[in-house]
Amino acid sequence: MSSRERLVEQLAPVAPPCFESRSIWISYLKSAAEAQKTDGVENSTTVVLIFRQGERPQFNNRFAFCRDCAAKHAHAMHIAGLCKPKYLLEMPLKQAVREQQPIT
Repeated sequence: MSSRERLVEQLAPVAPPCFESRSIWISYLKSAAEAQKTDGVENSTTVVLIFRQGERPQFNNRFAFCRDCAAKHAHAMHIAGLCKPKYLLEMPLKQAVREQQPIT
């Protein structure tokens, strides 16, 4: 297992509702992390992991996981109410509200 794959397992948030299981989500993210061509920047939507010199790696909550979605799956998830394109962006906000802490 590569170092990026290990980081994905450690850092990945809970799977969006459109993924059938966490293992499918993790598998998808591992593949995307291995394919990312850069170490990532915060405003990028194409990288899974962000690496900054002198800091611990982070999961990129701006990662556009919907871009690889098939139209048929997206339609089925929309009908089921499980299509949540902003899921990763909303997670830190929901966590902060749950913990009643300011987002830094």
